[in-house]
Amino acid sequence: MSSRKFLGALAIAVGLCSQAVAGPFEDGVAAARRGDFATAQQLWRPLAEQGNTAAENNLGLMYYGGDGVKQDFAEALKWFRLAADHGDYRAQANLGQMYRIAQGVALDYAEALKWYRMAADKGSEVAQVGLGIMYANGQGVPQVYEEAIKWYRLAAAQGNVGAQNNLGVMYSQGRGVPRNSTIAMMWFVIASTSPEGGLARQNRDRLNRTINSGNRVVQELVARCRASKFRNCGGMAAPP
Repeated sequence: MSSRKFLGALAIAVGLCSQAVAGPFEDGVAAARRGDFATAQQLWRPLAEQGNTAAENNLGLMYYGGDGVKQDFAEALKWFRLAADHGDYRAQANLGQMYRIAQGVALDYAEALKWYRMAADKGSEVAQVGLGIMYANGQGVPQVYEEAIKWYRLAAAQGNVGAQNNLGVMYSQGRGVPRNSTIAMMWFVIASTSPEGGLARQNRDRLNRTINSGNRVVQELVARCRASKFRNCGGMAAPP
C-alpha cells in the first residue's frame, strides 16, 4: 500500500477519536504524514490496545502496507477484525478487500460480501467499489451489471477514482448501460486528473481513437459533473 493511500485513510480517522485520546492519536497522524511511521505506531498501539477503533484500523493499515513495521497480513487481519467488530466501517471495508483478493486469508467471497455490505451501508466508497467489482465479475453473486453500476455510481459520487474509471469502462463496453463513448470519456477524463488515475489515463488514451478527450461535448459534461460534485454526470443523476 502506498503511503499516499495510507495517509488518506488516516485523514478520515482523525475526526473519529474521543477528546480523551485526540492528542496522541493526532500526534500519530502528524508523525505518519511526515513519514515517521515508527513514532505513529508507538502512539497508536496503546490506544488500539485500549479498544480505540481508529487506532486499531490504522495499525492494521500499517501491517498491511509495511509502513514502519514488517508487512504482515495476518497481523493486519487481526487489527482490522478488532476494529470491524467494534463497528468501524473502514476496517470492515478492509476486511472485505482482504477476503475478496485472498490477501493473507483464503479466498472467501461470502465473507467479502458480508463485510463489504456492512461498510457500504455506512457509506464506505472502498466497500461500494468492491461490491461493484463483485457484481461486475460475478464473484460470489450473480453477474448483474446494473447492480455493479449502482455501486460504482455511489462511490464515484464520493470522488472515488477507481469507481469513476470503472464507470468509464462500463459505458465504453455497454455493460449495464447503453454503450456511450462520450460519457465513457467523461469518466476517464475526470479520473485521469488524479495522481492515482494511471489506469484511467490509459483508458482515456485508448478511447481517444474513437472520441477525442478535448471534444467540446466531453468537456462540457466534465465541467457539469464536477460542478454538481458528481451528482449530475452524463445526464444521469447519482442516487441520493
